[in-house]
Amino acid sequence: EIELPGQSDDQFIFAAFQLMLAIQPTSEEQAVCLDAIRETRAALKNRTKQQAQQRARENLVHALLNHNDFITIR
Repeated sequence: EIELPGQSDDQFIFAAFQLMLAIQPTSEEQAVCLDAIRETRAALKNRTKQQAQQRARENLVHALLNHNDFITIR
């Protein structure tokens, strides 16, 4: 499991990359993922803060499932 109580978005992104791709995100990947989480959370303003946070992080995980390093066998 990636989610930890009190975990920041930066920590979540780092943990997701480590768990799913076995790599550390580059600074650019970290920034893009952080922007995506914030934009998704903002788009879900009609939900509770916790629901928006969970959905934003779920969307990031789904995106990482489509990452070339996840779907390509080396």
